[in-house]
Amino acid sequence: MSSPLDWALLFADRHFPVGPLCRPTINGCSYSPHAKKAPCKYPGKTPIPYAGVRGFTTHPQKIQQFWQWYPDANVGVGMGGSHFAIESDGLKGEAWVQR
Repeated sequence: MSSPLDWALLFADRHFPVGPLCRPTINGCSYSPHAKKAPCKYPGKTPIPYAGVRGFTTHPQKIQQFWQWYPDANVGVGMGGSHFAIESDGLKGEAWVQR
């Protein structure tokens, strides 16, 4: 996989709804409407669609459209049901996950 769009399409093909997330920047949030409202609390993790994660989709055309609009976006994957994710931030978090 070489791009966020490739990853988004792969997850969607496996029936996970996906959508674009803000990319962290030195100023906080990469997506200006979020940045104008208030400092972004979760840079790199805030959904860009107006509907938030409810706007995520598995439809390839909509996903391609998202990444045309936001080419530098991170990939958000909708979780729920029996699916969950573990995220580690930094070396301490990675060591904890490995244990």
